[in-house]
Amino acid sequence: MSNKKAKENFEYLLKDFKSNPNPNIEKETDSLESGISHTNDFSIDLPDNLEIHHPYIVFIIFVILKEFWWLGRWEKTAWEIPIKYKNVDYILTHRKFGFRIISSNNKESIKTGIEAMRQIHKMIPYAEELFQPYIKSIIKKNNISLDNKYYLIYNRYKYFKNKSSSAFRLSDKYLKQTSNQTSIQEFFKLYNKKRRKISIGNYYLIAMVDSFFSLLEHIFVLLIPFIPKFDIHSIKLDEVIGMKWKNKYRIIFDELEDIGSNKKLENLVKIKEIFKNTSSHGHFLKRDNSFLIQTEFLGLIPVVLSDYQDTLSYSIDSKYGMSFKDIRDSFNSFIKFLKTNKKTKYGMRFIESGLPIAFDDDSVKSYNEAMSSKKSFEEFLHYLSHLHDNAANMDW
Repeated sequence: MSNKKAKENFEYLLKDFKSNPNPNIEKETDSLESGISHTNDFSIDLPDNLEIHHPYIVFIIFVILKEFWWLGRWEKTAWEIPIKYKNVDYILTHRKFGFRIISSNNKESIKTGIEAMRQIHKMIPYAEELFQPYIKSIIKKNNISLDNKYYLIYNRYKYFKNKSSSAFRLSDKYLKQTSNQTSIQEFFKLYNKKRRKISIGNYYLIAMVDSFFSLLEHIFVLLIPFIPKFDIHSIKLDEVIGMKWKNKYRIIFDELEDIGSNKKLENLVKIKEIFKNTSSHGHFLKRDNSFLIQTEFLGLIPVVLSDYQDTLSYSIDSKYGMSFKDIRDSFNSFIKFLKTNKKTKYGMRFIESGLPIAFDDDSVKSYNEAMSSKKSFEEFLHYLSHLHDNAANMDW
């Protein structure tokens, strides 16, 4: 679709919408400056196919693309956009529990409100097309963040590790039950049980290895803003996300300086050669589709807008070697190394907080300033966590 065609369709669908700084909806206060606080307002119950799952799309349509008048955040509310649709007053709003369209409680306003929402849904693909230049300009400036999926991937790894460990432990237990008095039939019965448990242990082991390398790929990308004196503009993040895990590793650790990391790298390479796979790249989507762009009024929103999906699938093809204990110990050792190494310890601490990671210049500067001491970094994390919790609860 051409940009010109998208704009024509977008404007046609918007022809019955107008900005409305003075909505005629009963409210608690005559002042709009602190928000439209309603006593008898009515939130229209939308059909499932008209629900808005990404409220920032509505904001993009009316405020960023059409420059409608709007009210900013206050208690439990991110924004309100008063509009007229076919001369009926409505308020589009994003509150703590999601998007709402508010009107007076009468049949005509409800019917027309649902019609307005149907038009808004039709606008979305055209709005996304028209918003692309803005997205590209933000990415070019590095004003982007990434979701921190550390615990999601780590817990998957931990689950498979525990399952594999349990299966191998049971397999050892079966043949220990045999003695000189054990019959041939009983011996083979226990032997077959042992083989089944080894097979199950291997299934979980493959998944464990795949999860661990996915975790490493995720960590190596999220650590980049925390590397001391690293020029964030020397890389293209969308290209780094698509790199193989060893190339990501080399962005963090210099091969000549970090002798200790290279010894641990050798163990990981050996394991990776045994378990060859085509796993996903650190739980990131291809190229720039994982980015959350940093917008002035909406905060972090995904590049892919309404097509955003928080899921990935992956497959593996493996061969066995090394013992389960060797692999588990190598993995544990490397995670411990990342948490204690001078280059990565603060980054790992931030990643463990679960907060999203920002790559813009101001954020990278604040990270590096906070890394002056353990105390300073913990205070910095506490402050950011407080801001993040307030934002999640819309406590402004």
